[in-house]
Amino acid sequence: IGAYLAGLILLSAWLSRSQHSRGDYYVAGRETGPWPIAISVMATQCSTNSILGAPAFVAFAAGGGLVWLQYELAVPLAMVLVMVFLLPLFRSLSLISVYEYLERRFDLSTRLWLSGLFQLLRAFATAVTVYSISLVVELISGLSFFWSVMLLGAMTVIYDVLGGIRAVMYSDVLQMAILVSVLILLLVLLTHSIGGVDQLLAGLPEERRTALDFTHHGLGDGYDFAFWPMLLGGIFLYVSYYGCDQSQVQRELCARTVDDGNRALLINGLLRFPLVLLYCLIGAGLAVYASAEPAFIDSLPKNDNTPNFNLAVPLYMIQQLPTGVLGVALVALFAAAMSSLDSVINSLSATTMEDFVRRF
Repeated sequence: IGAYLAGLILLSAWLSRSQHSRGDYYVAGRETGPWPIAISVMATQCSTNSILGAPAFVAFAAGGGLVWLQYELAVPLAMVLVMVFLLPLFRSLSLISVYEYLERRFDLSTRLWLSGLFQLLRAFATAVTVYSISLVVELISGLSFFWSVMLLGAMTVIYDVLGGIRAVMYSDVLQMAILVSVLILLLVLLTHSIGGVDQLLAGLPEERRTALDFTHHGLGDGYDFAFWPMLLGGIFLYVSYYGCDQSQVQRELCARTVDDGNRALLINGLLRFPLVLLYCLIGAGLAVYASAEPAFIDSLPKNDNTPNFNLAVPLYMIQQLPTGVLGVALVALFAAAMSSLDSVINSLSATTMEDFVRRF
């Protein structure tokens, strides 16, 4: 873990040599190819909250299961809308902060209110990510919660400040490679211990195996995870996130051309579903494993005598992975948190400087 954190700082220091302007620092000189952008966007989405929360939802949450995957069907549709209507417009204006468009379209107060609202909400949302990974660090390392927060935050701030948006994107590529490798390893271990993929799906309760729910409309009938609400709601959710949220749009504005930005969105739209399917299948495996090993649930940390199911993935890592491999797995959890935190810090900096400091 120490070598990984030191490597991130050295990488960002090396990348800082190419920074000569705010355009270099915030949008990488607008000369980045589509693949680093796409993988960086995916890494930001695949936060520790996803790695901990989605498997827990599939395995243990009331009303949960593979139905979570319905949300992902909205991603390609949202990508098309952003590619057609939003990204070409933002690129034509040579923006750094997406909220500058609001001043041109409406007035200055609209820009300031929306930029300020983004900073407030994104900071609080990111605090949840910091909280979740710090619980994991506390569980694994024995550090106090305070020092777990300080370790994660300080390292991320250092490499973010040094390397700017380039450090964010290229570290995200590295972090995604580590994370996906560890998730695949976990799925292989789970399926092997259960007896194969067929046994995994057969051992999952039928209500949790349902991935598409066309039988309910979700409009006040008590079924929140029906197909149409998740598809239509997902379109609005992802268009707002990929097309109106500074933390995402800023990476898209780093592309060399509009076409490269669109390719990045297309790659993200195609690869995101397999990634989400991967950690949902891990959740399915944990459900079957826990039913066969009741002691696993009993060993979970408790909140008011209730097992904290969000810690099922790291607990399984601790119990099943050998020394060395466990270290890499913990790096993967660090990577998931940092890939979300670094982009937010950079985007908060960009909106603060562009919308408030430079504007006045």
